[in-house]
Amino acid sequence: MNRFKDLFYTILGIVIFIAFIVVTALLLVHGYKIAKSIFPILVNVTGWATLISLVVFLPSALFNKTRIISVWGLFLASYTFGVSLWVYGFLITYFYWGVLGIVFGLLFMGIGVVPLGIVASLFHADWSTIGTMVYMFVLTYGSRALALYLERKLENQQLETGVVISDHNNNEDVNYCSSCGKKNQLGSNYCKFCGSKL
Repeated sequence: MNRFKDLFYTILGIVIFIAFIVVTALLLVHGYKIAKSIFPILVNVTGWATLISLVVFLPSALFNKTRIISVWGLFLASYTFGVSLWVYGFLITYFYWGVLGIVFGLLFMGIGVVPLGIVASLFHADWSTIGTMVYMFVLTYGSRALALYLERKLENQQLETGVVISDHNNNEDVNYCSSCGKKNQLGSNYCKFCGSKL
């Protein structure tokens, strides 16, 4: 049985390696053309996502009832920013260092084109490109970190208030204890597990 398992994992490893080579080859052959054609679209999408984040998602984070909109909106916007950053890094790396830079960048699990784009811009004293990439990096990870922070804050607030949540498995309403977090019947005044007042 172990021989078959080992054989399966060996074949799976070979298939994954071949798939990685094929994807890398496709990116090298057609990647620049694709990235060059979709980048203007990504610039527009990133601009709209930034505007919506500033006008809708950030203000809705101030209110408890609309905070969930901020969490989802900022989290999804962060991926929009990240894709734009990766494509921009791909284009800059290709522009300055060609196919060799792309191959080297893709060997770093696909994220290496962004740091290489910054380094290539640094060697060519292209300060505006460096500033743009740093701005997009901060926008990507800043919005994602803020979304995760707001999500944690929302969860903690729900636990503190003992919010009533419908239990879809049993089709009954339950009241979660703010101290231990366990389920109690809706009409209970005290937690049956820790004795805290609900």
